[in-house]
Amino acid sequence: MTMMLRPALAGAALALAFASPAAALTTFTNDFESGNFSGSNFQLLASYENWTASSGVIEVQHGNVAGLSHSGRHHVELDSTTNSAMTRTIDQGLYTLSFFYSDRPGVAASSNGINVLVNNVIILSVPGALGGAGTAWTQYSVNFDAALVGPNALTFAAIGTSDSL
Repeated sequence: MTMMLRPALAGAALALAFASPAAALTTFTNDFESGNFSGSNFQLLASYENWTASSGVIEVQHGNVAGLSHSGRHHVELDSTTNSAMTRTIDQGLYTLSFFYSDRPGVAASSNGINVLVNNVIILSVPGALGGAGTAWTQYSVNFDAALVGPNALTFAAIGTSDSL
């Protein structure tokens, strides 16, 4: 999964109106390209690029082990040894989240799918589909309000059959 998160640019005036005077709009992206992996075609990690495994582990795939990445050499899988989730903290504010998702090639729809949560509330659910012969990346976007003062939790969680596929 390749993803990018940025505050809502189309509604920047609205976002500034609701943000505290000290709050600044920030942008961050994750392309999952850090690390020089060797050996097997995947690494099981407790954390990666400011994301922490909040359930299970984060599997970073490289070397096209389960299909081509959207861009670059790496992507994340969240049905590794079990359905897993990864979380990072974000500041209070209005956001537009954009990310690319692909069902795993050759895997049943019941084993694919992902939820996006903010503070444990689902803001987007991408149902699984039958994985084709290769990865088929689709961009998804959702606007949301990270309303808590202080850290807010943004989470991606695998849904469906937990079968390590």
